Amino acid sequence: MKARFTGCATGYPEPEVEWFLNGDRIYPNDRTQIEAEPNGLLRLTIHNCTQADVGKYTCRIYNTHGEDICHAELVYDTFEPRNKTAIGDLYSDFDKYKKTGAPTPLADRPIITKMSDRRLTLCWKPSVSVAPRIPVTYQVEMLELPEGDWVTVRTGVRSCTCEVRNLVPFKDYRFRIRVENQYGVSDPSPYVQTYRHKLEPPAPHVYTYLDSNTDFRPDQSPYFPKDFDIERPPHDGYAQAPVFLRREHDITYGTKNHNVDLMWFVYGYPKPKMTYYFNDQIIEPGGRFDFSYTRNGQATLFVNK
Repeated sequence: MKARFTGCATGYPEPEVEWFLNGDRIYPNDRTQIEAEPNGLLRLTIHNCTQADVGKYTCRIYNTHGEDICHAELVYDTFEPRNKTAIGDLYSDFDKYKKTGAPTPLADRPIITKMSDRRLTLCWKPSVSVAPRIPVTYQVEMLELPEGDWVTVRTGVRSCTCEVRNLVPFKDYRFRIRVENQYGVSDPSPYVQTYRHKLEPPAPHVYTYLDSNTDFRPDQSPYFPKDFDIERPPHDGYAQAPVFLRREHDITYGTKNHNVDLMWFVYGYPKPKMTYYFNDQIIEPGGRFDFSYTRNGQATLFVNK
């Protein structure tokens, strides 16, 4: 079995590279190969891994201007069967299952292959029969952490995969499997647990503009924005002479042989009467001209081509 650590480094001048295992310097040999490519790619390859290669690996890069390090862990495992004991001898109650015909429990816990906020998918290894083969199905049980009870969420599952829905986001659960046939139900398998609470994002931080103890007076404070409101003269006894509000531009451009709109904002109470002139001649509505005056003070003259 081969293990490989890969990293990427940059720096000028080009940094030197050192590898360490549990603090001890690693040197190239027949089993260990150290590579550093010109594009900054770093590799440490260990051939024929053994239990002695397990530990904390450190990669150190350095040049005349400084240094940096990173760490990684190597965990040793094997694909060889861990237990050569007959499956029937793994269970203390094997004689009971053999006599009743009920299936034996699953030896391994299920695996979570896909998970989202509201659902997840479980897979497990199939039940191995120790007697004449009798069709089996599976039950899926769930426990809601931290203080829930085991409940059956699916029964009669014929395959070795199952989707569980209606989960609560960021809440943790445990799942286990039982095997059932016409003679009975097995004991539960080992459980698998989710760690969805670690996926919950932190609460957004609220940045206040002023300290809670600040004496804030809008009419005097320099923090209060001014000149954001439309300039409108106040009411004088519920009457106000009409006034044209300030406009950013006093010139309106139009396109030849196209319609054009001329717009003003007028304030007054009662509602003013609008009269439009062109070259000192009164414009009458109809034909090429039309106009409107809305409740919010917007007066518009429409000129058709």
